[in-house]
Formats: sequence, structure tokens, C-alpha cells
Amino acid sequence: MKEIVEKVLNLGEITSYLEKIKEKQNPIAILGLTDVSKACIISATSETQKRPILLVTYNELMAQNLHRNLKSINPNTIYIPKKDIVTYQYDVQSMDILFARIDGLIKIYNEEAEIVVISTETLMQPILSKKMMKNSILKLLVANEYNLEEIKEKLVSMGYERCDLVEGKGNFSIRGDILDIAISSKKGIRIEFFGDEIDQIRYFEISSQRSTENVNQVKIYPLSEDVCEEPDGNIIEYLPENTLIAFDELNKINLRAKNILNDNLLLIKDLVEKQKNIPYVLEHMYNIEEVLKNTEKFQVINLESEDILRERKNQIVLEHEKIKEIDEKFYEITKQEKEKNTYKPRTRRSAEFREAEKITFSDLKIGDYVVHRTNGIGQYIGVNTIKADGITKDYIKIKYSGDDVLYIPTNSLDNVRKYIGGGDKAPKINKLGSKEWENTKNKVKSNLREVARNLVELYAKRKRAKGFAFEKDTPWQKEFEDSFPYQETEDQLRCIQEVKEDMEKPKPMDRLLCGDVGYGKTEVAIRAAFKACMNGKQVVYLVPTTILANQQYETFKERMKKYAIKVELLNRFRKEKERDEIVRKLKLGQIDIVVGTHRLLSKDVGFKNLGLLIIDEEHRFGVKDKEKIKELKNNVDVLTMTATPIPRTLHMSMVGVRDMSVIYEPPQDRKPVRTYVLEYDKEVIREAITKELERKGQVFYLYNNVEGIEKKKKEVEELVPGARVEFAHGKMKRRRT
Repeated sequence: MKEIVEKVLNLGEITSYLEKIKEKQNPIAILGLTDVSKACIISATSETQKRPILLVTYNELMAQNLHRNLKSINPNTIYIPKKDIVTYQYDVQSMDILFARIDGLIKIYNEEAEIVVISTETLMQPILSKKMMKNSILKLLVANEYNLEEIKEKLVSMGYERCDLVEGKGNFSIRGDILDIAISSKKGIRIEFFGDEIDQIRYFEISSQRSTENVNQVKIYPLSEDVCEEPDGNIIEYLPENTLIAFDELNKINLRAKNILNDNLLLIKDLVEKQKNIPYVLEHMYNIEEVLKNTEKFQVINLESEDILRERKNQIVLEHEKIKEIDEKFYEITKQEKEKNTYKPRTRRSAEFREAEKITFSDLKIGDYVVHRTNGIGQYIGVNTIKADGITKDYIKIKYSGDDVLYIPTNSLDNVRKYIGGGDKAPKINKLGSKEWENTKNKVKSNLREVARNLVELYAKRKRAKGFAFEKDTPWQKEFEDSFPYQETEDQLRCIQEVKEDMEKPKPMDRLLCGDVGYGKTEVAIRAAFKACMNGKQVVYLVPTTILANQQYETFKERMKKYAIKVELLNRFRKEKERDEIVRKLKLGQIDIVVGTHRLLSKDVGFKNLGLLIIDEEHRFGVKDKEKIKELKNNVDVLTMTATPIPRTLHMSMVGVRDMSVIYEPPQDRKPVRTYVLEYDKEVIREAITKELERKGQVFYLYNNVEGIEKKKKEVEELVPGARVEFAHGKMKRRRT
């Protein structure tokens, strides 16, 4: 993104502005900016001045937008979200926001962040003080002596939780003289003691438990701000002396601060009346005037939009045309970067997941059954660290029949898998050195031969079959894909390219697309469908439920509306006359894409020129439906999508019978779900719903009783007057005989 910075620096007004920064003029105002130009100017300032910048904006949504734009130019930009104020008791809560806040503070503390973006609320909230942060850090060095019990107590006080085996951020375990601490979801630190002295410190991968590198010292930081029950710090105290503080729309910041304090006073009054505890953060919010006074020792930049054109000291006004130019340059370069990275494999993420696929070590719990390739079924009973000939290795222990124990180095676990047999009955544990495991394998092999022969014959026919080779992308395809309103992930782009390459081959495609809900599988399917239509072929999109059919129909219809592509919906909720008309038009080729449920598999449904079959969650269809799906598959390209592939389907992809594409990463703006587990409380329900409605969100209230669901609806309406509440359930009417 250097082109954007260079473009901004070529503006005469910006040169004048940068000179004023060097001359230590204070404050400096830049007027006439858009959200995009604000990000470009802050990035240019960071690039030229080599000074950290704190950017304060008026609300969380704007903070997220500015952070996204800034990060696309300067990757070393961080965002510290506001702390959620929870006025009710809970047993469990999601840690995403707490982790994001402490990680941001640690980066500022270590002077690793170039640009920090926060909202007014984050600026006003008390946080873990810099002094408390310093006192909370646990520093460990090789060859130094420590009391392991004291370290354990320190880790607990820092928010870490002891467990048998570390599985994710915030865990630590002690096994003899080995201390493991998970410092992220993927990475841990392994500390080996010899008596009270640290003998070795090494990093390790949590998924495989394999050591990666040795270090002489390590710092362990607190897990969250909760190490201090009454935080008394402000983010300003963390800033290095040479920090530039930029205020985005100072008038709006002041207005937002005033509203925050008024809202807090009303909430505190309500809590006092109900004799409830008042959260410390709520009661000790800083006054904005007090905070702004603390910023006087820093050089300040005021960023204002074009509707603020009052006289100000040291102000610089950018002309509208120049601002427009910056915006257009930003969007053009962003688009070019997107195209440049199109179809580029995401090597880093892919490597991580391939590593995790080799071993499911992180899924193992004491007592789990495992299968060794040559020794059969045993029971996982723990991990030992053994030192021999001056070499230290970690071993997992597998118990077999007769109290036999097999030790396997953690770096040689390719022959071990977790037992995934069906049913609740515990499997029979094999005896080491016996032939029973070999006999079991031979028996299974003979039973599988017939199944395998049928499968091979089926897919061999498809391999030999001559399919339709779709043409390369047309200009229409590029225009259609550019209309996608979101930024594709690299995994999405890779999967799209893999599907297109299959479609352009003369043999029928048979590809499995895996990805979690919300990861963007539908967009892959939509682009494949558009490509098929551009080649004059019809597309079937088969889904297991009517609700999903309606949802996907609306999505396809919206995306295709600018093009001469006819999209229809076929399910049991369409009127009989409508269904008959759709079936007739499918046979005549007057419908390009049809989305539907198993109704599409009826005998009366035919196609003039079917070219692509897309199946969503095939394993949710019945046996008879699957047989009809097989008939549809003859000589057409097939794309099967799933969030949860069944073992058989997944195995067929692994061994090469079917090709597989995987979307590992979520879209950039897909927010983690915040979960709280607590006793039922009407006040909690009211607060949760009200908060969501205030940010113009939508609430789904799951209730487990059909008979009482209407009563629950009325209860919610009484709790939140003015909210529009409806209910739905899946209970079906009893069939008449």
C-alpha cells in the first residue's frame, strides 16, 4: 500500500502539515476529511514520522471501520475494544474481548504497536494500570532457581487455569518437573526443571505437543485485566512520550462522552433501586475533561470531516477534489491488491492445519481410546518426559491389556489416531505382542472389499465419462465477481479457483467443499453457478430443508438480478400450479438455476441441459434421495458442500476418490459469538435484548418447549416493550390416516 502513502505525501497541504508536526506545533487540525482519507493520512503520518499514534474516535463501529482501513495500509495497527459492562452474575463467559484488550495493552507496553485505534468508551474506562502490568509479568530464565509452587500460585493470580493437558490459551499444566503454559491458542511454553533450577525453556505447538525452539528466557503476561479487581489506570499512561494523539471528530467524542456518563448514571440508579451490585468499571468511568487534560503533554492532531470548517489554530483544509482523489486511489489500490492476491494459496494457515491433521493430540483426554497402526486399540493414560543419553523427549503412554504400557515419542505419532468407533460400548483393548489386532484388521479388510469394489466401479465410471469442458472466465464473470460486496478470504479465492479448474476439464467434476458455517461456501457455489450459466448450462442447487432453500434462493436471486439469468425455487410450499410451471420450464430450458429440496428429485423433474449439480449437506438426505442424486450425477459437474463431513465422505476425499477444497479461515468481519452461562434472570434477558436492539441488531431466543412457547413470547414482549416479537417451532401436525 505504499502507493497510497506516496499519493498522500504528494499533496502540498500534507507537506505543510508534516512540517508543523516536526516543529512541535500543538494542536494541529486537518479539516475536510472522509473516513478513508483519515486512515490514509494517519498511515502517512506514521510512515514519515516514525512515531506511535493513538487514534481516538467517537464510537465502536467507527473504531472498527478505521482499524480495518488502517490495517489494510499498515499491518502493525491494533484495535482495543471497549470492556463489556455486565450487570449480572454469570458462571462462564467468552474471553475474546478480554484477550483482545490485554493483548493490545501488552503491545503498547512493549512499544510494538505503530497505530492504536480506540473508541471514546475505551478512553474513559479504567484499565489495568501500567504499574500493575509490570508487577504481573512473570519472567523466567534458564539456570535460575524458582519455587514451582510459587510459580503455580502466580499463574493462577494472573488468570491462568491449571489442567491435565494444555489445550488452549490460558491453560497450564504441571507434570513432574515439566511446566507447560499455553500463551495462545496454538503456541505454548514448556519449562523443564532440574530440582528448583530451570534446565530448559522451549516453545511447542499445542496441536502436536512438539517442541519448536529453545530459548534462554521468557516473559509470561497476565491473561486479562481481571488480575486487578479494581483497575485504576487509563490507557494514556501506557503511551510512550513521543506518541501522537489523533482525535477523530472531537465534537462527537465530547458528545458521546456526555451521553455515556448520563447513561451510566441512569443505570447505576436502577441498580441501586434493585439492590444489585454496581460493576466497578461502571462506577469509576473517567470524566472526558480529566482524560483530555492528561493528553496535553502529547502532540495532538484533530481530524474533522468536511462539515466542520470553523477557524482553528494551525488548521489545514484539504480541497474536496483532493480528498476525492485520495479516496479513489485507496479503493483502486485495494482492488488491485485483491486481484493480485487472487487464487494465491494461504500457505501459513494451510501448513498449520496440515500439521493438526497428522495428529489429534490436543483432542486427547486421559482415558481416551486410541489406535496404533501395528499394536491396535489401547487407552491413553498421560505424558512422560524422559531424558536419555543427554536427549530429552516427551512420550505419550498407551495402556494395553494386562497392564502393558507402550511409550511413543510425541514427534513419532503418525501411527497413532484417536479411536472413533461407533456406539457407547467401550472397545476391547488389545494385548501387546498378540495376533488379535492383525486378525481384526484382516477380517475388516475382507468385509470392506465388496463395498470398496462397488465404490471404485461407481467413481471409475465418472472418471471415464466424458463431461462438458467449461470455457475460461468471460468478462461477465469478472464483473459479476467484482460485484461481491465483501472482501474474499484467501481460502475462498483458492477454493473458487480449484472449482473453476475442475469445471474447465473435460471430465465431470466431483469436488467436496468443506468450511464452517459463515465461512463463505455459498459464494464459491454462486460463482460456479454463474460460470455454468455463462456456458449455457442449467444449475441445480439441492438443499435439505425448505428454510435453507428459501434463504439460498433469495441470495442467488439477488446476486443474479443484473444479468439475464432466471432463478427459481422449487419446494413443497410453492403452489401446485407454480410447481408444475417450474417443472415445465426446466424441461424447456427456460430456467437457468433452480434451488430446491428433495422435490427436485421427483420423477417428473427433468432438464434440458443440466451442467452443474450443487448439493448442500448431502448426508442429511435419506437413502432413497441419495439414490436419485446418484442418477442426477451422471456426466454433470458436482460440487458437494458441507460444514460437517461424515467420515466416509471425508475419507473418500482423503484417498483421492473425490477432490476436496477446505475453507479454514473466517471472513474478516465475522465476529466471535459471546457466550454467558448463568441462571435464568428476567433482568439479564431484558438487558441482553435491549443492548442488541440499541445497536440495531436482531435477537434469537431459543426455547425448549413447544407447548409453552407462546407464553414465553408474551413474557419477552412484557420485558422489552416496543420490541417486535414472533415465534416459530418445528412441531408438525399429526397426519390423518
